[in-house]
Amino acid sequence: MADARLYSSLFTTLYDEPAPIGTIGRGTHYSILRAVQLPGIGALRSSRSDGSTTQNTNAHPVQDIAILWDEDHDARVIKALENIYIAGLAAPILFIGERKGHLSVLVDEAFIESATDAVFDEYKDTISAIADQLDDPWSADVGGFDPRATIQSTSYRYSVIDDSSGKAMTYLSNINNLWALGPKRFLDGAPLHSKTGSAEINSDPEPTRKTSDPIVIKIAEPALLTEDDWPKDGALIARNINYRGGLNCINPNAEFNVSLIPENIFSGPTLRYTPGQVITAEKIAEYLPDAEALEWSEIDDGEFGFTTRSRSRASYGGLTIDIWAGDKHDRTHKEVREAFLSFMRGA
Repeated sequence: MADARLYSSLFTTLYDEPAPIGTIGRGTHYSILRAVQLPGIGALRSSRSDGSTTQNTNAHPVQDIAILWDEDHDARVIKALENIYIAGLAAPILFIGERKGHLSVLVDEAFIESATDAVFDEYKDTISAIADQLDDPWSADVGGFDPRATIQSTSYRYSVIDDSSGKAMTYLSNINNLWALGPKRFLDGAPLHSKTGSAEINSDPEPTRKTSDPIVIKIAEPALLTEDDWPKDGALIARNINYRGGLNCINPNAEFNVSLIPENIFSGPTLRYTPGQVITAEKIAEYLPDAEALEWSEIDDGEFGFTTRSRSRASYGGLTIDIWAGDKHDRTHKEVREAFLSFMRGA
């Protein structure tokens, strides 16, 4: 094979089919890319002698991912994979491809089995959000593939391959048989899968970390609080906002709620917080040192999925700041802003 094309500075190309081969699908062909597996959702956790597990930060495995191409060999799928990888979401991925403006991601079935419904739903939503943020937005879906099974489930339609499900499954299985996709030890290339007993897939949205470490990418918030659990004094509680690394400070009993979202997830500010912690004015002031200087616009169309309440918006230091009334309060834009500024004056 000629020298493989370098598609990305983040991934090494192990194998590359630059054009269609064979008759499956509409010109279906594939490439194999490799990268170090970053800690994050779906990453492997190593077992310790005491029987507990932790994310293996001493010897990260590498992981191999198959890129599925159709006849036009649209390399924009690489940008989608890079964004997913940098966001710490690539660890469970075995296959990824695009066809007719739709991104298909196949993850290790063990990740789906070990994740809660809430975690997996948030993972799928996050992949879709990343695809939608591309220069040319794509739709997306996430399905499962079991690298240990001899017969794959037929519950997922492999839309990235324009052929029968049987042919698609055989094609994917053959690729996996050749390359043992997924994580493997770097030194000897030995595959690592959760059901081999050598490692365990992390489906915990809050992996073990030092409290001083920056928490930038969040997948699923802790168990949602019931109405009676929220602090009655209106104290704001930190809630993560999927892949963009944002901070949502909420409490239905508070006069205002506030979110801080980086305008660019790769070069924007790093927000450090622990989901569930009480957010003080001093904490917000770390990112908004002069709240009085913010210039607000008013949004009344309920454009965000997590609330339909009208809000005031401002920008500062690479952040988008939104404030809105707590669910138990009916406030005008002006009243919400005054409540927020009064809170910030206590910093």
